[in-house]
Amino acid sequence: MRKTTALLVLTIFVLGVYYPVIFAGVNSLDDFRMLEELPGYGTLDLLSLFNPVSGYGYFRPLIFLSYYLDASLLELTPEAMHLENILIHLLSTLLVLWVGLAVFRDLKARVELSFVAACVFALHPLNVEAVAWISGRTDLLATFFALLALVCLYRFADSAKLPWLWCTALLCLTGALAKETALFCLPAGFLLACANDTRLRTSFAEKRAPVLFVRAFWMILPFILIGVAYLSIRLSTFKQVTKTVTASRGEGADVNAVHIMFRLIREAFTTYGFYIKKLFLPLPLNFAITEIHGAYLWLGLAVLLLIIYCMLRRLDSVAVQMMLAALLVMSSAFVISRARIAWTPYAERYLYLPTVFFAFGIVDAGYRLCSRYVSKRTGVIAAFIVLSLMTVATAQRVVVWQSNLTLYQDTIKKSPNFGCISNELAIALNADNRPDEAMAQIERGKQAKNQGDMVLLYVNQASILGEKKQYEEAYKALACTYKNRDIGSAHIEVIKSYIHLMERERIETKDRRRAEKLLARLADLHELYYKRSGDSDHLYRAAQLALAAGNRDKAHAFFSEVAERAPKESMYKEFARKMAKKTEKVVR
Repeated sequence: MRKTTALLVLTIFVLGVYYPVIFAGVNSLDDFRMLEELPGYGTLDLLSLFNPVSGYGYFRPLIFLSYYLDASLLELTPEAMHLENILIHLLSTLLVLWVGLAVFRDLKARVELSFVAACVFALHPLNVEAVAWISGRTDLLATFFALLALVCLYRFADSAKLPWLWCTALLCLTGALAKETALFCLPAGFLLACANDTRLRTSFAEKRAPVLFVRAFWMILPFILIGVAYLSIRLSTFKQVTKTVTASRGEGADVNAVHIMFRLIREAFTTYGFYIKKLFLPLPLNFAITEIHGAYLWLGLAVLLLIIYCMLRRLDSVAVQMMLAALLVMSSAFVISRARIAWTPYAERYLYLPTVFFAFGIVDAGYRLCSRYVSKRTGVIAAFIVLSLMTVATAQRVVVWQSNLTLYQDTIKKSPNFGCISNELAIALNADNRPDEAMAQIERGKQAKNQGDMVLLYVNQASILGEKKQYEEAYKALACTYKNRDIGSAHIEVIKSYIHLMERERIETKDRRRAEKLLARLADLHELYYKRSGDSDHLYRAAQLALAAGNRDKAHAFFSEVAERAPKESMYKEFARKMAKKTEKVVR
């Protein structure tokens, strides 16, 4: 097979299987919020964007930059953003082919093996989630830069020049600016560098300890320094994640450190076992994996024993190297599951990056088995059958992702006790003009064992009631989220929902007194929303409402604050300055 033929076929495969995703629309989970927030940022401040001190929680400037470019160039068109995800996946697939040519450089069938590895990555059913979900671009970009890092790493393997390792480490760092999981490529990169460095292997074989240690020191240095540099600038977040990971799950104070460590190790191997099974047997596919069976612990331990056996027997092959690298990268999935920093503890998209190493490992292992035990023709037939099954599963999953309704109907069947999914399904049902079924799903979510974010269930219930013009019932639903507390303590989404409902009721009501009460109430809510979010547009609206309600002193104070604190690019800044002057005259 020629390289150009391989490139063309891979392009056809990826675009042919994934093109339906272009029409998938916007997912109600995360996508809507991202699209709503982006247009309000105005001119992009790159210094602030890439300043880790100004970042809270996640620090993913590359993702925000890509979405900002979407807003500026593509006007956040969902079809264009989906196509962008598919193209990033295609580029990564072609990079897998490129890296594969270096991985299998000593074999005659290196182009064919690289092509099969790229097909495994491109068509693996687990990767649909990252590609089909606009918000899954974090995994796509992180993996793209990780693959560029692998290109540099194998240039090092060919040339033995240490600067290539610095490029490798820096590209891993760049990937971490899209998603933190790319940072776990640093230990995997060092492992692969050691396995492919001729000088290091020669020194080890000849037992030249001084040369071995000096070479290993200069090889590990870029990975350590880059890793330490990233963790140091993200120290506050790192401390919080570490604290969450090691925290006990509501256990008594008598639980000692040994017990906690034992539990973490057990959970780590259980997580490993689950994800290893997923790599080999991805079905059933599920968007919301909330819990896994404890029996996966034994699979995780079995893999550990197999790795130890391979190391003791010095079975140095691409398969062993890549499976070890995949396990190192998969460590991020365990951190995510324990740190509770995602809406679901386990997810198929977490395996998007490890799938790269898995593809190389499984192809090398399959090639060795076929070369030893079966004919070449049998191996080709087996590869064709496996890839065909993967293509069918991926194509079916792509169809499921085409609609929020089909996606969440599929998800609720597999995770019936996850309230968060009941909420998302309710949104999809309501959008499909099935409000009664949507309300039934919300009630189901309230009774779920794993309720997720209960606030959103009540917010969406209030939204559906508002569409039916049942405003009092809607307000009561929202009030349930902050029982016996002041509204100032309510979730910001609750405050936003109050604003939307009251704005609608004020327009529709014919009761003048009711409209006046809503006017004053809305001014207070917009002010509260401004204090919670910092969005000066809401304070400007509060000033307008206060002025309409006859409270000119309050309106003047609000207009003045907007004129002073609103961003330069805000359309309300100049209006607020003029209104502050007008209301000031009246005050005098």
